[in-house]
Amino acid sequence: MAKEHAIKAAQEELPRMGAQGVVVDVQRRGHDAIVVLDDRSAIAVSGLLAVKLIKLLTSRYLRNWPLRSSVSIRGNVEVDPGGFIRARFQEDATIADWWGAYKLHARLVQDTAIRLTLVDLRKQKSSAPIAALFDFGISIPKDVRFAVLAKPRDDHVFVETVARNRGAKARLFFGAEEEAVRWLLSG
Repeated sequence: MAKEHAIKAAQEELPRMGAQGVVVDVQRRGHDAIVVLDDRSAIAVSGLLAVKLIKLLTSRYLRNWPLRSSVSIRGNVEVDPGGFIRARFQEDATIADWWGAYKLHARLVQDTAIRLTLVDLRKQKSSAPIAALFDFGISIPKDVRFAVLAKPRDDHVFVETVARNRGAKARLFFGAEEEAVRWLLSG
């Protein structure tokens, strides 16, 4: 059903793509969508149209997620209907929960190929020793874009600095979630 919706949307957008024909398939390739026509030609689609098609493609799968795992964290990691991974931490979460979420996140990235993640640390109260924060910061994957909602705290800024110095695409946001999501989806 999700595939049919994506094909229908691609067919409607075909004239704006400067193409003619009948759309027979829509596939996801990273952040892009590939539209396959009946003559076996293919069109690579990026930007907002790609986001729309990917969202349609994955909507059935995303609704039926959640990730089942033996990892237990004070928070959750899930695929958001907006087409990105969302990690939320509870008030009593610790660095151990970050590592648990890291494992869940890695599995979600592998299973879904989604490389956009919104992390919400605003409720979390505890911190960790600087060495533990450094170890976490250097482990943040370089092939995923992270928007992190947080309160202005030195430990969060430190992890962001370490991650960015290592080439990760991570950015802290101290304001509204909408700003963070806009940045996340713009890259």
